[in-house]
Amino acid sequence: MDLVYGFFIFPAFYFLGDKLREWWGFPPADDAEAVVFSTVLGLVAVSLLITVLAVLHLIYPVTAWLLVAAIFAGRAGRVRQLAARLLRKLQTPRFSPSLPFGKTSFDIFNNGVLAVLVVMALTLALAPPTATDALVYHLAVPKAYLQHHGIINLPNNIYSFFPLQFEMIYLFCLMLKGGALAQLAGLGMTLLTLSAMVLFYKRHFSSRYACLVPVVFFATPTVWRASSVAYVDAPVAGLLFLAFYAWDRWRLTNREGWFLTMIALAACAVASKLTAVIALPLVFLGIVLQGRDKGSLARTFRNILLFALAVAVFLSPWLVRNFYYTGNPVAPFLMQFFGGAPGINWDEQRSFLQFQYYRSFGMGHGLKDFLLLPVNLTFFSEKDSLRFDGEVGVLYFLLLPALFWLRRAKRLDGTAKNATAGLAVLFAVLLISWFTQSQYIRLLLPSLAFLTLLAVLGFDGMMRCKPVAGKPAASWIHGILAAGILYNLSLAAGEWVRLQPIGYLAGLESRDRYLARHIASYPLFKVINETLDKKATVLFVYMQNLGYLCDRNFISDTFFEAHTLKKVLREDASVKGIARQLGNLNVTHLLFDNHYVFGKNSVFTAGGREALKNFLNSRTALVKAENGFYLYRLTAGKI
Repeated sequence: MDLVYGFFIFPAFYFLGDKLREWWGFPPADDAEAVVFSTVLGLVAVSLLITVLAVLHLIYPVTAWLLVAAIFAGRAGRVRQLAARLLRKLQTPRFSPSLPFGKTSFDIFNNGVLAVLVVMALTLALAPPTATDALVYHLAVPKAYLQHHGIINLPNNIYSFFPLQFEMIYLFCLMLKGGALAQLAGLGMTLLTLSAMVLFYKRHFSSRYACLVPVVFFATPTVWRASSVAYVDAPVAGLLFLAFYAWDRWRLTNREGWFLTMIALAACAVASKLTAVIALPLVFLGIVLQGRDKGSLARTFRNILLFALAVAVFLSPWLVRNFYYTGNPVAPFLMQFFGGAPGINWDEQRSFLQFQYYRSFGMGHGLKDFLLLPVNLTFFSEKDSLRFDGEVGVLYFLLLPALFWLRRAKRLDGTAKNATAGLAVLFAVLLISWFTQSQYIRLLLPSLAFLTLLAVLGFDGMMRCKPVAGKPAASWIHGILAAGILYNLSLAAGEWVRLQPIGYLAGLESRDRYLARHIASYPLFKVINETLDKKATVLFVYMQNLGYLCDRNFISDTFFEAHTLKKVLREDASVKGIARQLGNLNVTHLLFDNHYVFGKNSVFTAGGREALKNFLNSRTALVKAENGFYLYRLTAGKI
């Protein structure tokens, strides 16, 4: 059923975006370009509309359905026009839909790999959400907004103070159906990005090896996994690439609509992921370059102001929200200047420690480490590890030598050379920005999108050179690259096999069983949701803050997950003192991971553990214990 909803909402995005495209007055080069940009523009517009509804506290399922109905009703004529056009094509005797990816054996191989990757990602997207960050805030915050019908203060989740523009699409999906639909929306955005990458490559370079473009990017294990969960890393990478695509079309056509598209997509990216702030100077540079070539100084200044206005439109709801709740518009950052501590469960010390932790990802920030990035990312990156926390596979490493053949790629004309230079500049700037900050592979996705096009273009140039253009040499090179593609595919398939979504999708496994298989603490959340009073408040201690799974009020600590309980023990560790402080917080239940509370990796002192044990023995009753997790109910006295 979620898949049906997915096929329903993306046409809604398309028809709304198609109207915007008409208003802005820029014709696409072909139908494929029209579909991609109209759909993405519609998605961005819906995210803004949902933001307005959230500010007005009108977040109800009925408002989402009314929005969808209004889009289809307002574009009824266009719907009929496209339906009639499609019917005529289907009735054409020679009509045979096909993918424009070539017909060689290498092309067929790549199309097959791409199809397998899409099917695996689709099955994971249709399964219940289990990815940690989605459960912590990408879906948890929209769920809280839905429960309270609008934006509310969530002081115990610092991620709720981040700009949440793409999460408004996830909120829209939750209003209509649920978490699986949100995951489908994220996957749909990735597929639109892959389509745009192919269109860009074919338009500027050639159809030769165009089939390789989506495979190289999507077969990257971290890209593939991030696309099938409700994260924002892959969507933001897509928004940034599409913004560059729009700039390139603006550069070539000088049509105002492409400029408006560029600034809308770039502003949406910045309002969806803080690391995308690097787009601000890049777009500014793009506007200046375009103004130097084809505009006046006054027009350039006007375009810069329009871009600033677009950024303000997208960012202002989140900055105003933060200022309203904390007095700090950029909370949880710059608290040493703007304050905000009373309105948020955070402080400067924790912020500094968290920053240092994020900086520890990767394998160093020196010049030598930068030069060794291809080797380190390929052979030493690990999922769920400080070593980049992800995997890129071997494809980029195998294609790296091909970059030396960029200039030989099919006699690049001036337009193609400018496009290549733009890709190279964007890749370099995004890579350096990533390298100097936190080296999560997920944050590298925007750079990889640009690197993919450069690598495939270089590969094309290499295969046109006389020493390798012959059939024996070309066959060997194709074989080596195919082996790398299969290796990357095996990494993605390994993750797919681990998650095993088919049992759930086939009805052989219940939702509860699927979640319990992947989330050890899920049985405790099920007890909370089914047995606790709706007015209950649960204090989480080292429960990973999986708020999306909890249907009751809860208190948790971001990142430092025992901060509240440690503070309670520090202020008064007596049984009465603990009971009084938890009572002041309206806590009725305590849920904790025993491994970090009383286990060998306990974060509490011996005295703290003893005081907590005395409190549990005298003022609580055990509700449920499973897999090392304990749920206690606070009582008035000894049981």
